[in-house]
Amino acid sequence: MPNSLDVLEAEMADLRTRVRAALADEQTNHAFALRAELVRAERAWHALVQVEDLPLTPPASAGRGAGAALRDRVHQVLTLLTVPAAPRLIDQVCQGVWGVELGAATSLIRDEKRSWQAAPDARAFYVTPTLHHGNLRPVRGLLTLSTWPLEQRITGPVSPLLHRLIVAARVAEALGRLDVAPTGQAELLTRLATDIPGALHLGHTSQPDPRQVQDAAELTLRNHEVQEAADSLIRREAALRVSKLTAAERLFGEGAAMRDTAPVQNTP
Repeated sequence: MPNSLDVLEAEMADLRTRVRAALADEQTNHAFALRAELVRAERAWHALVQVEDLPLTPPASAGRGAGAALRDRVHQVLTLLTVPAAPRLIDQVCQGVWGVELGAATSLIRDEKRSWQAAPDARAFYVTPTLHHGNLRPVRGLLTLSTWPLEQRITGPVSPLLHRLIVAARVAEALGRLDVAPTGQAELLTRLATDIPGALHLGHTSQPDPRQVQDAAELTLRNHEVQEAADSLIRREAALRVSKLTAAERLFGEGAAMRDTAPVQNTP
């Protein structure tokens, strides 16, 4: 594993340098192609350092208040998914993978913001809204983690499509590692994979196959590498603008330090 990580990290560093050089020379198409290669390398890196070590046990909540237990569950699901997600999806994944009900999360962002304003950075992480790549305002109904890189906390023009594929692949991979299939596995996989070509060819079994869903989602992602690279460049540019905002605005969106701004609607 260390050798594989060393190779991937060297490859990513080289590709980032080449992407910047291509952009500086205004070779946009070449930059997109290089960015697609970088996306593949980054995905392989995340698979090595996150998936193998992610505990597939219910999020701990014993002896903790309802609010803390909710944050723990949201954190564990988002860590699995690696992309912004709506509370309803987080609840479905929490039940389908861990067999644990999430609970109401409608006021979570407001509570997190109040906690941060009362004692900035006192917590190890905050559940934060996804930011829109254009106006840097919060997108309604999409949660992220404050510990993620800025680019990962921003949604681009085609991010919703890409995120659906990533979620299907990540959840299917996690379910494939479980010794006993959770009660809600079939329903969850079917819901996530309905629009993915080749994911639900059931054959002689009545249950969706996690490996088949994972392979189909990853293949479809590879078919969208150009769009993924373009979306990543847009989010990276937006991240540079976000980095110049105040600490509160970096977490909760443009104008967060002054007022509760009206969120941008999440439109796929």
